[in-house]
Amino acid sequence: MYTSAMSQSYVIRVSASVSETVDAADKRTKSLSLTEIVPCDEQQEIIREELRARGWEEVEGSEGQVWEKTDGKVRQQIDLDAMTHEAKVELQRKVERERVITVRGDRDFEDPDARRKKEQESLQRSIEVTHEERDEVQRTMQREIAETLEESEQARTEEVNEVIAAVYAESLKRKARRMGSVTEMRESREGGEFELVIKISE
Repeated sequence: MYTSAMSQSYVIRVSASVSETVDAADKRTKSLSLTEIVPCDEQQEIIREELRARGWEEVEGSEGQVWEKTDGKVRQQIDLDAMTHEAKVELQRKVERERVITVRGDRDFEDPDARRKKEQESLQRSIEVTHEERDEVQRTMQREIAETLEESEQARTEEVNEVIAAVYAESLKRKARRMGSVTEMRESREGGEFELVIKISE
């Protein structure tokens, strides 16, 4: 009597996934210039009051010397010790992919568990994020950061100029009061220009 053994076939589903975070950042820093009209400590307190009124927040632990404000993707920082204004944008992108394959084999010739492990390792290597892909994502984010900083440049500059003008105005008012009796005080803003007229009598 003749008998034949049937092969023991199997089917395995193998999956692999990858998730990697790519970071990019850039900033622009400008120096701030402020002529001392009243004592330095007093003038810095005037700056703090003006920044606070405009929604800026004191950085914890900075003893009132560093202030921050976030507008959209742009985080601004004013350092009163260094007298600098910094605008910074930080971005993150996730590179994710997943792949599933079906593997068929014969138990008579190979162990299914060993085959699964081999295919899993091969599949994982095939979907890893390459240096080229990572660099391209970073280049794309750097272009986006540069555009964001450029588009918000004018608004940032105007606000800082307004802060400085307000500090000068308040400093001049205080100095005038110390010099004598203020008989007249006029302020005007026209075409982006600020004018302050103070008349005093000794």
